Amino acid sequence: MLNLLSTIRGAVQDYSVFELFSLFPSDDRIRAFAEEDLSTHHANYLTIAWTLGNFDEIRRKIMEIACPLPANFRMIIAEQMEVAGDDEFSLSLLGHYDQETDEEVKTQASIAYHKRLKSSGSNITNALDLLSKNIKCNGPGLESDRAAAFCGLAFLNRLDIYAKCRETKSETLCKTPLQDYAPNIPLIRTILHEWVYLKEALGPEMLKRFTHWHEKNDAKEVWNTLCILADEYSLPCKDALEFLKNHNERVAESNILNFLSRAKPGSKLLRNYCLGSFYANQSQLKLSQDDEATAAKLLGSQFKNSADIFMGLQLKGMKMPLDSKLIIALCEGWPMSKELDDMYDYYFENKPKIGYEPYFYLISIKGSKDILYESILAAIFHIDSENIGPLYSIIPPLLRRLRNDDLLIKKLIGHLKANPTSSEKVTLPQIISDAVGMPPELKAWCQEELERQFNETETFDIGNDLSSGKPKAVINALLEVLSQSSRSNS
Repeated sequence: MLNLLSTIRGAVQDYSVFELFSLFPSDDRIRAFAEEDLSTHHANYLTIAWTLGNFDEIRRKIMEIACPLPANFRMIIAEQMEVAGDDEFSLSLLGHYDQETDEEVKTQASIAYHKRLKSSGSNITNALDLLSKNIKCNGPGLESDRAAAFCGLAFLNRLDIYAKCRETKSETLCKTPLQDYAPNIPLIRTILHEWVYLKEALGPEMLKRFTHWHEKNDAKEVWNTLCILADEYSLPCKDALEFLKNHNERVAESNILNFLSRAKPGSKLLRNYCLGSFYANQSQLKLSQDDEATAAKLLGSQFKNSADIFMGLQLKGMKMPLDSKLIIALCEGWPMSKELDDMYDYYFENKPKIGYEPYFYLISIKGSKDILYESILAAIFHIDSENIGPLYSIIPPLLRRLRNDDLLIKKLIGHLKANPTSSEKVTLPQIISDAVGMPPELKAWCQEELERQFNETETFDIGNDLSSGKPKAVINALLEVLSQSSRSNS
């Protein structure tokens, strides 16, 4: 029966495995089959966990799969394997890139594999067959498969295959959509690095190949994602600036605004886009609160010496007593202004409802150490109890305050030594390390907690990360912090 399982697929196999494992969970052959299955990419995880989860070795394997090596570690391996080791070993490892679950790691591993394959002089026929299939694949995970395939074709100099490719059902041009909400950095770098080759291979249709599925070939949406890194590449940077200068609406999302702040700091073009975006919703040009906040930050940081900008922000007639954008702009550019003092006093006298980001900007500038301490712990608690999503926007003002408040850092480290929650173990070491590096007290605590997690707990503790809002194993979080510290010191 065990031999037959490998020859059947789908629901029949799932049912057969469940019945067999349920009837004979103690049979050594069943456990051996389960362990072998867990080493494959599409293992029957649910059935094995349900029927054999009480066995220590099975449970440990399942936990290792549920909490793999952190994605940033896997990314480092993928990057290093492009040049490290001999061809046979490196190609055998990188050749499994299509089994990777993280989109960015998969794309980077594909880049490393196909670069290495090309330089080794190996036959690329099988690789091209897989790339040609994946570049127009459908179903779950299609974005990551297509991104990895596109990069593979680019570095094998076979974008002619992509240029001719059509969607299976509609016969329209195949797309490799760029996502600005979860940008695939290796994919973006490939597009920018191969800019001239892409323009030659794909012609005037090039930008259309990277639009979202629901967009009608909106080049501005593509530029919004490419602008994350476009200023690092001269020709794409020049093309992006030309596009933005010629665009009619002086309104843009965060990536474009940040790009302009790097490529054209303090310029009239940046000023006009920031002001247009700051007041966009008053002009019926809808932008997200994050985009408005970005405009506010840049108006404050890039034009803090401009009396005209300051007066313009004050005289525009905001409807609310505490406008979130105005708080952020004043915190960035005019932190000592009377207007910001009045806002702070108004908030603590009246307690109007404002978002997390303006609140943390306000208290990071004006609040006491104790207010910051209690607010940080409350934010982590709310991530756990209310499922409010990521709070990455509060990190910059927190880091700025922590860099100038040794007593607050000492108090947070003291909290870690007391009885912290799993989410506090995940979050606090990261924000302290990002702000000031790794103080000896924090490093010692991280090492002690790692040892405790490995040796004293039956299962790994999992907390919610404040920045991403996602669950993360405490072990992974602490390893990331310690590895970042080691790299910065080397």
